[in-house]
Amino acid sequence: MSNKYMPGTRWPQISDIVVNHDGGRPDPVRDLRGQSFSLAATDGHRLDLRFHGDGVVYWTSKTVPQYSNCEVFLIRPRWYFVDFLDAASANRSHSIVLDTVHCRALHVEVLAPADDVPAGLLDRITVRGTQSAVDVRIWQGSWNANSLAFERTDSLVGRHYRYHYSETHIYDHIYLSERHYSWFCHRGPDAGLGDFEECDYFQLGDDLFFVCWKEKLIPCVGVTVEDLASMRSIGKIFGADAYTGETANRTVGSSMSLISTFSRP
Repeated sequence: MSNKYMPGTRWPQISDIVVNHDGGRPDPVRDLRGQSFSLAATDGHRLDLRFHGDGVVYWTSKTVPQYSNCEVFLIRPRWYFVDFLDAASANRSHSIVLDTVHCRALHVEVLAPADDVPAGLLDRITVRGTQSAVDVRIWQGSWNANSLAFERTDSLVGRHYRYHYSETHIYDHIYLSERHYSWFCHRGPDAGLGDFEECDYFQLGDDLFFVCWKEKLIPCVGVTVEDLASMRSIGKIFGADAYTGETANRTVGSSMSLISTFSRP
C-alpha cells in the first residue's frame, strides 16, 4: 500500500497508536467458556459462536467455520465485549457486544482498505459515501425473538470527555452530532494532533453507550463501550499502516472524566 492516504508530513501510524492504550482495560474473563450463541439478524445474516476455555472462539458466518483467538471482557454483570480477528484474513476484525440479560448482540465487522480506495477525501465521499478508507458493517442479532433492538442515540452529543488510557496516552473526545465527533491528543504518539471524524452511537442500557469511529487520515477504526455509571471505557482499535498496509488490532481501556457540556443552537 502506498502512502496515498497521508498528508505530506508523517502522521502517526496504527502501530504507534495502539501502544499503551490498555492501562485502564480490565483483565479478560472466561465467563463464556463452554457457551454457544446463535445470533440471527433481521436481514438474514447469522453468526454462530462457541467459546472454548483457552481463549479461542469457534464461529461460523456465511457458512464458513473458523477458529480464532479471542478476548472477552466483562462490561457489566452478564454484558460482555468480545474481540477477535478473522482467522482467514488479518485485514478483517470482529467486535461483539453480548447482552446475555436480554439475549441480543451488536456485531461490528471491520475490513482494512483495498488498494482501489480513492485517495482524495472528496473522491472517497463521492465513490464510497464516507471519508474513511475502512469498511465498517454494524448489525444486530439476537437469540430470542422477543429481544428489542439497540437504538441509535444522540445522548452523547454535547459532551466533552477526557480518556486516560495510561500515563503516556490521554485523549479528549468531543461528541458534536449524531454522526461526527472530534478528538485531540494531549499525551501519546499523536500529541498535539486532532481531527474531526465520522462515528456511530447506540444506547446499550442506562448510562451505557456503544461508539464506533472511523478515522480518515489513517485507515483506523475504534470500537468502544462507554459506561457513564463507572466512567470507564473498554473496546478496541484496529487499522492498517498507511505506508505498508500491515494491520494491528488491540483491545483498549481507559478511565473517563467529563470536562464540559454544551448545547446545540
